[in-house]
Amino acid sequence: MTLEECRQFYSEEIRFAANISSAALVKAFARVPKEDFLGSGPWKIASVDPGLGGTTYMQTSDADPRRLYHNVPVAIDQAAT
Repeated sequence: MTLEECRQFYSEEIRFAANISSAALVKAFARVPKEDFLGSGPWKIASVDPGLGGTTYMQTSDADPRRLYHNVPVAIDQAAT
């Protein structure tokens, strides 16, 4: 899957998860490079762990920006929760 295809898929995923009705907003999610706001990878992907009562982070296996195009939080500053 190309990076552009990942961005398009992500925009559709966000459309349904957030119930977005604005076609312009969905197009913006597909066009704006998320990685430009996060710095260079690999990145830390956050997930809430109810059993541990907090947030845990998993590092992406590489700096491929396609790893960012999922409906998951990405740490900008892991120390700042």
